[in-house]
Amino acid sequence: MGLASNDPDIRWQQRFANYCKGLELTGNTLRDLLRSQGNDILIGSRDTLREAFRLELIEEGESWMLMIQDRNLTSHTYNRSTADDIAANINSRYLACFQQLRERMHQLQNSNL
Repeated sequence: MGLASNDPDIRWQQRFANYCKGLELTGNTLRDLLRSQGNDILIGSRDTLREAFRLELIEEGESWMLMIQDRNLTSHTYNRSTADDIAANINSRYLACFQQLRERMHQLQNSNL
């Protein structure tokens, strides 16, 4: 018998899956943007985020690096305390990073019109 969709454990798993997917899509978008500007040496998400920070596409470089660390932990942790810590980071640190990046992308889009 499967878990109900309103089961708290399922909801946590869904939230973490969405967080991981959002971070992956963000990394891919930044990598595509940087490559379109001629930067072909980006290897992984850390390189991409470092370059995006250097070019002031993102702020709070430390928080972005912690996001990668937390994403990696979500793939291998079944510890509720760790999950709670990551959830707190998402709310207290990471959401603002995504919002800042969204604003920066809008600025870039408007400046290219």
